[in-house]
Amino acid sequence: MRIFHFILGVAISLLSITTSHATPVTEGDTIEIIKGSRITRQGDQIDYLLLVPREETRSFTMSYPVLLMNHGFSRDYSRHIDNAIFLATAGMIVMVPNLTESGQTTLMGQKEVDNVADHVRWLIDQGDDSSSPLYGILDSKRIAIAGHSAGGALSLEATVVLQDEGISLSGLLLLDTVPYMRTFRAATRLEPLPLLSLRASPKGCNAFGAIERLTSKIPFSLQTTLIPGTSHCDFESPTDITCELACGKSAELNRHTFRDLGLIFLRQIFGL
Repeated sequence: MRIFHFILGVAISLLSITTSHATPVTEGDTIEIIKGSRITRQGDQIDYLLLVPREETRSFTMSYPVLLMNHGFSRDYSRHIDNAIFLATAGMIVMVPNLTESGQTTLMGQKEVDNVADHVRWLIDQGDDSSSPLYGILDSKRIAIAGHSAGGALSLEATVVLQDEGISLSGLLLLDTVPYMRTFRAATRLEPLPLLSLRASPKGCNAFGAIERLTSKIPFSLQTTLIPGTSHCDFESPTDITCELACGKSAELNRHTFRDLGLIFLRQIFGL
C-alpha cells in the first residue's frame, strides 16, 4: 500500500506542475474564514483555514461543535474549501489544515498522524484561550475528524492516538479512505464511536476499494455507503483537472451527494 501511495502521489505531483491548486478564500454572510499557521508538537509549521460563525450571528449562550477535515495525499487544504463553507454554514466550526508544511506529499507517516492528533488538542485549548477567535464558542465535548483518501487513514490513526490519551471524539467520517498497512493495525484498536465510511466506485485511486478491507477490521458496528459510478475526486470541492486526469471525472451531483451524506451524519452525532 505504501508503494501504491508513492506511485500515485508522484503521478499527481507531476500533473500538478501544469495545473493550479490555489483557490481564493471567500467569506459568507454567516461565517468568517480565518487563514492561519501554527507549529505542532512535532515542530511542523502547518497552514490552515478556520471557519467560524461571525460574531454578529452568534447567540451568547451557544457553543459550536468542531470538525477537523483532512485532505488527501499530494493535495492541500484548498481542495476542501467549498466543503468546509457548506458544513460551517450548517452550524459548526471547521478547521481545514494542510497535512504537511507544504500540504503536498507522496507519503504520510507517523509524524503526520501526530500532527492531526495535535490539531485536536490545540482546538480544545483554543476554547479556553481568551486571545483565540474560538474562545467561549467551541464545544470541546463535540469534536469530530474527517479525512479524504490518505487523510482518512491519518484521521483514523489519530483517533486511536487520542483515545489512548483519554480524549473522546464525537465521530469519525472516512471519505473514500486509502489505508496504509499501519492503518489496518490501528483499526483493530479503535474504540467504539460513531463512524461513517463513504466510498466511491473501486478504482486505482482508492486502491480498488481497500477501505472495505479496513472497515472489516474495525471491532464494532459502523455505517458504510457506496455510491456506484462515483470518482475518488467527488469528495473534493473544488476538485481540479489534476485529480480528474489521475482518478476520473468528477460530477457536481456526486460531490453534492457525498457532501449531503456527510452533513446528515455530522448533524446526528453533534445533535444539530
